[in-house]
Amino acid sequence: MEHLEDPFELLANAHLALKESGVVYLTTATDIPQFDHLYNFTEDHTNFDLKVAEMGFEIELKEKVPHEYLLMKVNPSNHFYILKKKRTYEH
Repeated sequence: MEHLEDPFELLANAHLALKESGVVYLTTATDIPQFDHLYNFTEDHTNFDLKVAEMGFEIELKEKVPHEYLLMKVNPSNHFYILKKKRTYEH
């Protein structure tokens, strides 16, 4: 997701394309200095979690994957997510 200028646009489109209870598997990056990272996610991912919930996703799994980065003193990590499209209930 960090390679996209607007990762939330992709998630909004995925939400529209998914059937009820469909899933998205993704990773996000924090503090991994690379030229092709266009979007920076915060360490705690609070904003990300809130935005995907507002879009209509449930977080089925969120797991931090720490890294070593030998060239700089940074705290790099990825977060692996499984997002599930919330069921819609008709009354």
